[in-house]
Amino acid sequence: ERCGVAGVSFEDKLFPKTNSFLDGVGGAQQDLADVEEFCLKLRACKEAQANPHFNIVARVEALIAGAGMEEALYRAEEYRKAGADAILIHSRQKDPSEIVEFCQAWDKKIPVIIVPTTYGIGVSKDEFYDAGASLSIWANHNMRASVNAMRETSRQLYKSEQVLPALEEKIAPVKDIFSMMNEDEMSQAELKYTPAAKPSIVFNDANTEAQSQKYHGCDFTPNKNINPDLIIDSLVKEGSNFFAGVPDSLMKTLCESISSSQELTNVIAANEGTAVALATGHYLATGDVPVVYMQNSGLGNAVNPLLSLVHEDVYSIPMLVVIGWRGELFDEPQHMVQGGCMEKMIGDMGFESIVLPVSTDVAAADAVRAAHEQALHNNAPVFIIVRKNTFGGSKRVGTCEKKDLNGPFSSTGMSRLDAIKSIDALCPKKEWVRVCTTGKASRELYETTANDKSGDLEDMLVVGSMGHACSIAQGVALGMEHKDIRSKSVLCIDGDGSVIMHMGSLSQAGQLKTPLLHIVLNNGTHESVGMEASAAADPDSMSLTGVASSCGYEAVQIANSFEDIAKFVADFNQTEVRGPWLLEVRIGISDPGSPLLRPKETPKQRKEGVMQHIAN
Repeated sequence: ERCGVAGVSFEDKLFPKTNSFLDGVGGAQQDLADVEEFCLKLRACKEAQANPHFNIVARVEALIAGAGMEEALYRAEEYRKAGADAILIHSRQKDPSEIVEFCQAWDKKIPVIIVPTTYGIGVSKDEFYDAGASLSIWANHNMRASVNAMRETSRQLYKSEQVLPALEEKIAPVKDIFSMMNEDEMSQAELKYTPAAKPSIVFNDANTEAQSQKYHGCDFTPNKNINPDLIIDSLVKEGSNFFAGVPDSLMKTLCESISSSQELTNVIAANEGTAVALATGHYLATGDVPVVYMQNSGLGNAVNPLLSLVHEDVYSIPMLVVIGWRGELFDEPQHMVQGGCMEKMIGDMGFESIVLPVSTDVAAADAVRAAHEQALHNNAPVFIIVRKNTFGGSKRVGTCEKKDLNGPFSSTGMSRLDAIKSIDALCPKKEWVRVCTTGKASRELYETTANDKSGDLEDMLVVGSMGHACSIAQGVALGMEHKDIRSKSVLCIDGDGSVIMHMGSLSQAGQLKTPLLHIVLNNGTHESVGMEASAAADPDSMSLTGVASSCGYEAVQIANSFEDIAKFVADFNQTEVRGPWLLEVRIGISDPGSPLLRPKETPKQRKEGVMQHIAN
């Protein structure tokens, strides 16, 4: 079922099974399986079945074993009651009378499958259908035909000691064999993994474009040559003028083009699932195909509405889902996991997808238009998969004035790295269990501890699972309470985008009364994925401290200076804390392109280090 096959047939014989047409032990004297045991096997399979379209066929061998028609009908009925979707009945007879008798007596209670190996010679499928059979399988005729063909070919070669023209005309061309072996897969791999400067295949002018389309985007190594503005304008021209999503670093310039376009409406969603929901609502009101964009790390957030809302078997909502392919090639561990299973996940959910061509702007734009047409035709989402380094720069984006600090809160004079260094000093590892959110915050905390030689493995760096750092910290605090570990406090270093993505964790913390210091570094920007403003950029429209307070946080405050951070941490340490505390630290943005250390340890090594740190 997990491999994608349509069904499986179970035969009611005892192990070891031999062919039904063998005489002796493997023939009429062959023992049949116990009916009750066989029914329980069928029931176990049906109860474990996940895909409602998967079929379980019960093969009845009573006629083969010479047990008679009454036994065959009895077994078939018991197997039907146990949940079999179809009955396969078999016979050793030379004529179809036995099979016809069974089908007529069975009277189509559930479909009957037949295998007319010996009894079907000269009998049409219509005769079997009229008797009550639903499916005929000619199981071995091609194999038997090939044996005769090979014998004849060998005889002619032996006799003539050469390949005669008459013989060559009768046998398959070599290219047919290559096609059956899927030799094109090797060609795809060569095109995909051979450096652009050393092409393994030379295309002439006549077939370059055709080959580009043939390989569905994996035709050349991406080199940032696709114009993102052209892609967005092509979608708008097709009628897609509503975009919703979560910015993606892999598609940074495409996201910039979306945000800068005056021809469309763009909503930066709290998470990928809400983007799908927003797109659904817009389609219901307008009938226009919306566009959702995300990184594949956020696909999990979108699975629920994709399957239970927009799927063609539910509300059947057409949309385009533009998804960045992190982990296609070598990447961070969390991205390698997601990248390795993304295409299969999309297919298993029942959605069509294309990989955006990277050879020319024209090929990419044509592919996007075709995907748009397919979404309309299917009334279902179509995924457009974008590889790393596909897009060049957007001409819609101007050059920003370079400052030491940027962003809506640059007036505080604090950068994120400065704030993290302050927090690291105020909340030292030996006294705290520290959980740090996804992205640059974790990497800057790692760099800080690596530089001061204070150790590398004690901090829980949440390398994936954006938005879940706070819940992880809550779970740590609850576990420490359960184990009566009181030597350390729990700190969650979070970000504005992360908090917004799964803001329900704030109400969870308030209800649980988790003793937790929750520090949110708010730069009001999706910094690493295109510099789009987050919902927390405007305190007048959304207050992080206000939300936390209404969710039951025991204390909340805004920090605009290092002194504010120090005072809040000191108050936390000096108070008998009975619930979560939240400090919103407003910071500026400093050189978003500056290089940062990446953890050299594996996530599994860090897990062991964190667990040991908590226990000690």
